Amino acid sequence: MVNLIRRNSTILTGGRWSICSGAHWIFYPACPYNINTNYDTIEIQTPYCKDTQCIINTIFLSKIKRGCFDDSFIEKAKYKLRLYDPSKLIYPINIKPDPINWIPLGISQEDFIQFKDLDDFKSVFIDREPEYITLAEFGDQRTGQSFDDGLKTCYFEIFAFLKNKGFDDSILDSNYYEGIAPKIYDENLFAYDLPIEEYTSHSFPIEEIKPLVQVSHNNFRGESDLKIACLLYDFYEVLSIERKNLLEIMTNNSSSYPLKAERWQDAYTSTGRRRYKPISMGFSLKIEKNLLINYIERNNLELCYEIKLKRSCSRGTPESYMKWYNLNRRIAITN
Repeated sequence: MVNLIRRNSTILTGGRWSICSGAHWIFYPACPYNINTNYDTIEIQTPYCKDTQCIINTIFLSKIKRGCFDDSFIEKAKYKLRLYDPSKLIYPINIKPDPINWIPLGISQEDFIQFKDLDDFKSVFIDREPEYITLAEFGDQRTGQSFDDGLKTCYFEIFAFLKNKGFDDSILDSNYYEGIAPKIYDENLFAYDLPIEEYTSHSFPIEEIKPLVQVSHNNFRGESDLKIACLLYDFYEVLSIERKNLLEIMTNNSSSYPLKAERWQDAYTSTGRRRYKPISMGFSLKIEKNLLINYIERNNLELCYEIKLKRSCSRGTPESYMKWYNLNRRIAITN
């Protein structure tokens, strides 16, 4: 049972929830909350989560019916309140493809944390598949089969964009454009939501730079999940590609379709539930190489990548306590 108590508090602590403004509803689970004894029931099992969701939905629905929110707020809030992507019930989750490897075999720890393997980015990333070019790739990878063997860990976020040949994209480093990345960014979109028609390559504020992908940062129920990405809406027509949403791309088995997208997850490093992670998990979107290269050459453009990596070689400690080394870099592929 869940007890409803009318309160004016707006905090969320120790199992207490309050919503909206004015007079607030706050609820408590019938049993006392103790993080050391019953956190499994609260964090992992579903009854507590379902009760929470039910209360939140009831409060929002009642306030919507009473006209407490305008339409623009409801439109924005609906993405924040999404619980999961139902597309995940349809598309396959595979093991990591062989060409994808962010921890090179035999690399020393020193070279690994100094990102020496990226000195020749073209050969390790662009040329890893002869027929495709990766447009976006997000995920993580680690070595070691147990908690104490965590010798190397890498988180990666890579996405492609185009720019006019010879244009100096260091303008993105200026204070005016600080924090702006050459991509279209959204949150909690389902796979079949992408791409959204209103976002195009012309949406970016710098005319000489053309984003290629729309990225959704998924944070359902407040739990960070893998980002997903899709080719921008207008590039389907520009490249003469039949328009498909991301879910259709991920479930498409035709070898003739020029876009490929997949999500992967390997086995966990151990049977533990909290401090152990999959050996690798990620998402990748790629396009037929000749199709993109021909377009780039015809329009006097350059293919570029925004790269964000986070690496660690710490061992015997949870990831939140590891010593991390970060790389943020933009690279233009000149040939």
